[in-house]
Amino acid sequence: MPPRAKPPRAAAELFSGAEHEAKPVAAAYRVNIDGGSRGNPGPASYGVVIRDAQGKIVAKLKKYIGRMTNNVAEYYGLIARLG
Repeated sequence: MPPRAKPPRAAAELFSGAEHEAKPVAAAYRVNIDGGSRGNPGPASYGVVIRDAQGKIVAKLKKYIGRMTNNVAEYYGLIARLG
């Protein structure tokens, strides 16, 4: 019979001696992506909105992509944002 593993220690005990790290800076941009189809598959499109750190809209993207599923429409929106 193999030896028993020690039970995990509480998180507070694990990090009690750790130095505090600075919090990361907030993202410079926020992106909202959505895609949909009327029927599945059906006529599909995607939309993307990009906002700066203050919440101001800096770009809008949208496109009809033909007969696709809703999942493919979501992926096209993501790809458009990355491109």
